[in-house]
Amino acid sequence: MIAWLILMFALMAVAQFGLSYWRSLVASVAARPLTEQGRAAAHIYGQAASASEFPLLMSLYDTCPAVAASGEGLGLVRAYYNVLNAVRSFSSRVAPAFARWAQGEMTVCAQYVAVRIDQRLARTNALWAEMRAM
Repeated sequence: MIAWLILMFALMAVAQFGLSYWRSLVASVAARPLTEQGRAAAHIYGQAASASEFPLLMSLYDTCPAVAASGEGLGLVRAYYNVLNAVRSFSSRVAPAFARWAQGEMTVCAQYVAVRIDQRLARTNALWAEMRAM
């Protein structure tokens, strides 16, 4: 019985560390500035994407061509955004501070997708420039 408790505690600690590490990776990518071409392609007119633009950005990401199979799918970010959206809508009346936190995290998710779109466009443009040089 004690061994199971230790195992469960260790697994929960590893899961918490993994989630924190993943969130820090997402936040570090989302903090990168967007190029003018990336802003224009993603229809972002301010400095950063907003949480309400996430569905549009995901559809743009899905239609933007991938140059190489890089394995950078956004399934986890999409799932995280959907969970945060449910938390925000549930806690908006009960705990407004928690709803504001969820809104901020949703904004980070939208900015992350915008940066990934910008990166895909840059790789595509580099490939086109290389092909023209041949």
